[in-house]
Order: sequence, then structure tokens, then C-alpha cells
Amino acid sequence: AGEKYTLYVNLNDESQYVSSSELLQSVPELDTLFFGTSFNPELPISDPEAKVFFAKGRIVDTPFVRNYYRWKMFINDTLRNKPEEFVIFNDKFTDGNLFETKVTDILLKKNDSLRVEHWSLSKGAFDYYTLLISQISDDQIGPSTRATAIRGNIRSVSDSEELVLGYFGASEIIVKRAKVVQ
Repeated sequence: AGEKYTLYVNLNDESQYVSSSELLQSVPELDTLFFGTSFNPELPISDPEAKVFFAKGRIVDTPFVRNYYRWKMFINDTLRNKPEEFVIFNDKFTDGNLFETKVTDILLKKNDSLRVEHWSLSKGAFDYYTLLISQISDDQIGPSTRATAIRGNIRSVSDSEELVLGYFGASEIIVKRAKVVQ
């Protein structure tokens, strides 16, 4: 944490690419991972499968530092990475406070295991992912939304007009695990 990192890529055809440097920011502690309960509205409450769980996390945010976060969620060792499962957020309204947030709207069942990776993001990475999510989410596409190529922080060394897709980032990661046992 506190160091800057840059990606350099040299391809066999002698093409070269370089990223902007990224400051690896420390990630504030993911204090607690816990479950809330709900009921599946499609099942009668008497059905043993009706009770479902959602994950929440409690973060001890660093005061006076703008933090940007990404959470990766694995259920039963499978990464959940669909557009609606992609979780990024910032501390704009919670700076310096202990706060809780839902991991995602994914519902879990009894005996599911959960692993959450708590990542730090730069402002550039946060902005990139925000644009990416807005274009790939079903509910964001409408008559006024046009899909366009999203430029990341990687560029061709020899051709400034070449469109290079993707974003290079550096992150500290905290991992928390929990299992639904109720």
C-alpha cells in the first residue's frame, strides 16, 4: 500500500502498451460479515426453503480519506460476477464512520458458504467500473443510452488512436468468510 504500479505489455508482434500508474491504496477493515433474513415471496412461509438470507458487511471507514470499494462475492466457491452482482461503492456519505452495507441482492440458503473479497479502488477504477456497469446492466439500456467503448487507463505506446479496452488497477484485499447456519 502507498506505492504506485504501472503495467507494461510487450507482444510478440512488437506492439507495446502501458497503463497510467495506479496508487495501491490500503483498504479499511471489513469488520464483520453477517446475514440478514427474508422470505422468498414465491413460496409459502411454511416451506422450509422459504427462509432466505442476504449478506451484509460492516466497514470501519478511514476518516478524511475518499475511499472507493469493490466487493467480489463467492457463493460455494463460485464467483458471482453478473452485472447485477458487481458491487462497487464509495464512502461519500459515510466518511470516517462505521457503516453497514449489503453485499448484493443475491439470496443465500442454509448451508451456503460465502467468501467476500473487500478491494480498494482508485477514483479512476471506480469511474471506469461505474461506466461499465451502466452499459452492461439490463435496466440501464434505453432509447437515450448508447453503448460506446469505455476507455480505461491502458494505451498503445505507438498509436495514440488505438482503442485499448480494460483497466489496470492495484488493490489491497481483505477476505472474509461466513457460512449460513440458521
